[in-house]
Amino acid sequence: MSASRVAVLALLTAALLAAAGVVWASDDPADAADAWRRLKSIDAAIVIRPLDGPEDIQEKAEIIADRLDELSREETKLTLAIDQNQQILQSLHTQKEVLQDLSEMQQGRDSQTLQRKHELTERIQQQEKLLKQQTDSRGELLREKERLKNIFAQYQKKADALRQHEGGTP
Repeated sequence: MSASRVAVLALLTAALLAAAGVVWASDDPADAADAWRRLKSIDAAIVIRPLDGPEDIQEKAEIIADRLDELSREETKLTLAIDQNQQILQSLHTQKEVLQDLSEMQQGRDSQTLQRKHELTERIQQQEKLLKQQTDSRGELLREKERLKNIFAQYQKKADALRQHEGGTP
């Protein structure tokens, strides 16, 4: 590949990454990882009290169902952010390969190319860290959803059992 073609490819890749960087900065993917954690806790609201009847328990189950819906929306946002960051990371690796080829063609004579490679390596490390944070957060979100689904099922059973018990006693 000629030096001019490599340079054009490097510029094109840089332009694409700059555009991706604008999207990345405006949507702040770090927020996507933590947004679901900022939801107000429902734990106190869903505790079953000794005098709670089936309707009370059903209301608490509905609170859980609403939270599950919220968590599903946050999971979708987080999954989209993860996908976007995987694409950015792939683009960064491609750009690094192009810069590596360009550097080899120039035999290390261009300090700007070496500086760009160094900056790109740092950006790749940041993207990888962000991607890990988002992936870990999604795992925690899925565990929270599973916990709430189990509580929801228990509450449904308990409400049904109390209804049957109340219906069976005069």
